[in-house]
Amino acid sequence: MQAEPSTAPTLEQLLAGVAHYPALLERLRSIETRIGEILNNQARAKPADGTGDGWLDAKAAAKYMCISPCTFDKYRYRTEPKLKGYNLDGKTLYKKADLDMFIMLYAAQSRGLA
Repeated sequence: MQAEPSTAPTLEQLLAGVAHYPALLERLRSIETRIGEILNNQARAKPADGTGDGWLDAKAAAKYMCISPCTFDKYRYRTEPKLKGYNLDGKTLYKKADLDMFIMLYAAQSRGLA
């Protein structure tokens, strides 16, 4: 009977792999730090009540809805239902939840369901 060749790594292969550990550990620490920064930024950006429903101006609201500013103005002034906005010192702001509700109502109406 012949002995089967070993598939286990040699000592040289193991030591060569260990040589890369410090660089890998440093990279992992860097990634961990960056993830922590991102999570902290997200936590600061959320409202205190935790709803995550921020206020948007018309331009940001159009971008949120993935439509052009002209289409947004059409929905704001010439459609039923109209987009619900809140006036604050002469500027109209929109809540994400209201935009989401408008999309659902408009879609249902377009399909003849509402």
